[in-house]
Amino acid sequence: MRRFILGICLFIGGIICLSTWILASMLIIQPGGARSVIGVLRSTGSNIPVICFFALISVAGLIMAACNLEDKK
Repeated sequence: MRRFILGICLFIGGIICLSTWILASMLIIQPGGARSVIGVLRSTGSNIPVICFFALISVAGLIMAACNLEDKK
């Protein structure tokens, strides 16, 4: 049960961090400076590794929670 809760916390934390990072990246660009969110994220090279890291955390948490869903302990 503890690993299930840890997995859910990792999943939710990864999603929150990912969306916050995207919002912070969008606030750096001046209004009208980019056409889409993907354009802003590609404009700087440092965004892609951070986004992949947060996505990896959320996927790992989801897999951990799904694997430990059957445990009755």
